[in-house]
Amino acid sequence: MHDLRDDGWWQRAGIDRSIVLSNSKTVLVDEKVRKKDWGDILLEYFSDEARKTPGWVRKDLACDFIAYAFLPSRKCYLLPFLQLRRAWDSNGRRWFKQYEIIRADNGNYKTASVAVPTDVLLAALTDAMLVRWEQ
Repeated sequence: MHDLRDDGWWQRAGIDRSIVLSNSKTVLVDEKVRKKDWGDILLEYFSDEARKTPGWVRKDLACDFIAYAFLPSRKCYLLPFLQLRRAWDSNGRRWFKQYEIIRADNGNYKTASVAVPTDVLLAALTDAMLVRWEQ
């Protein structure tokens, strides 16, 4: 594993860690950590709300997975990023209306996220892996 959390291209591409598997495949991971498990996963849609800068769920990141960890329960969901983006594109508007919006003040900027219940997000990911076509 390689820690890539220093500022630079990797960070702007949504990569905190690269993992080289025994078969030489490299997996790129963006890490999210929460200090409490509220039963949801925050999907950041603005990284700077005042400037309308897209958050990580709306960006074309280079990562393969989002590792979304909860410290108290010591659980981490490994969310496939392409399917997560597809789930967001299909459900994001509805989630805005249904679930709580969480804003975080980070000093010079405020982020905005929607708190999607974990089971709802996991079901949406499963649906995002299904492809249908016309006969």
